[in-house]
Amino acid sequence: MSEHPVHEPTGGPRAAPEAVRTHRARVLAVGAGAVAAVVAIALLLSVPLPRAPALLGFPILVGVLAWALYWRPRVELDPDALTFVDVVRTARIPWAEVRDFDVRFGLRVNTVGGRALAAWALPAAGRRAVARGSEANAGAGGAGGQSAPAPIPTGRSLRGELRPHMPPSLQRVLDYRRLAASGAAPRAQGIETHWHWGTLAAFAAALAWAGIALSAV
Repeated sequence: MSEHPVHEPTGGPRAAPEAVRTHRARVLAVGAGAVAAVVAIALLLSVPLPRAPALLGFPILVGVLAWALYWRPRVELDPDALTFVDVVRTARIPWAEVRDFDVRFGLRVNTVGGRALAAWALPAAGRRAVARGSEANAGAGGAGGQSAPAPIPTGRSLRGELRPHMPPSLQRVLDYRRLAASGAAPRAQGIETHWHWGTLAAFAAALAWAGIALSAV
């Protein structure tokens, strides 16, 4: 994902949230969906109609999984909060609730209330990026000036230290957090979470359909 400047919120109409996701996830989703579509068409053309609808359960399951695992998940950024749209759940986290980030295994937010929430959509930064961040922000150390690796802070930009090793999608979130923190961020309203019941129902239906297809083989 290419980076572009973040603009401070103004008094005008509120813009739509900015969606952050990886190009690789979109490619995987499109590839899996294309394979599922080709298989479905092949089944309809080569299998007699009484059996073809049942066998469609296999490509339908692949298509649902591709959409739910790779196409839909994203991180949304707006001046008030960051939102994780994951596979079966959405969590909206006000910026005032964000204490720090941990990006070793993806994007995880540690909140002021002690919760940890991870985003499905974004990749890990890797050990090298985390090490650079820890070295750049080492301060209050123990004996001999040594300090334990710290989570990546949210109060300032880490462009200089992390750009060579930080995925652009993660860098975008960190930079947006810096600007949101420098503005008039509202007080925390609490973390809002809701489940994607429609997605769960689609999973269940696709699995049932695939089971029918398996029994029809």
